[in-house]
Amino acid sequence: MLIAAFIGSQAFAAPPVQHIFSNGQPADANQVNQNFQELADRIEEIPVGPQGPQGEAGEKGDAGTGVVEIMLDTYRHNFSSKTFSISYNSQQDILQDIRTYDRSIPNQIIETRVRGQASPRKFYYSSGVGQHITRTQFEIYDIANPELLSTREVYNPPVLLRKNSMVVGHPWNTVYTTVATDELNGSAVVNESLTIETRTLLGQESITVKNNLYDDCIKLEIVQTTTSLTTLNTGSRSHKIQWHCAGVALVKQISITNTIVNNGATSSGNALPMLVIEELVSTTP
Repeated sequence: MLIAAFIGSQAFAAPPVQHIFSNGQPADANQVNQNFQELADRIEEIPVGPQGPQGEAGEKGDAGTGVVEIMLDTYRHNFSSKTFSISYNSQQDILQDIRTYDRSIPNQIIETRVRGQASPRKFYYSSGVGQHITRTQFEIYDIANPELLSTREVYNPPVLLRKNSMVVGHPWNTVYTTVATDELNGSAVVNESLTIETRTLLGQESITVKNNLYDDCIKLEIVQTTTSLTTLNTGSRSHKIQWHCAGVALVKQISITNTIVNNGATSSGNALPMLVIEELVSTTP
């Protein structure tokens, strides 16, 4: 049929093939193959005609899911202090947490927190432009003498809080030990624990906190399990959600914590999870 179609459409211009057969005449296979090869050669030599008009566009496909990368430097801050309101379970705004920041040492931030009548606390962070933020140690000062260090916790390795480059939906893990020492009694070790922590960037969104709208924020999830290596069968589990906004950093945190004893059972002294909500109230340049 290919031969007939070709001959029928091109008979006015093309010469006949080399071998012509008649009805009832035996066909030699070599001659038939030569005819097919001749036709194939002729088809290859047909010149390309002008391009036809473009057809209609097809339906648009579904949008793909690309990799969303977030750079941390947008979500840092340079305030000298920030004030947060603290809510416990159903008790709203019962305390204020005043946080001041010391940046006198390059690539280090010391955050001092004073919450109500509680002992002052200091958090030590390693951080700089274009770098991850890690927490290296934590200190508690004597409530009667705020200059007197009472307890120190050192993290090994440092806790990776936020990566310089984060990808939405890609978690990162830190497994670290915490050694707590009593600085009022010769730095004696009072507790050692092991923590497994998973942090995940959930995405970007806006959020309103204390009637203030923050348009450009990242949302983080932190899941943490801590087991004491000093006191058998004790530890804690916590689940946190944080919002860090452009130029402001942390504006809100919701955390739920359970104290665990006796091979995973919830302690009778803390039968209900502890819900804590921290919300930014004000900042000082």
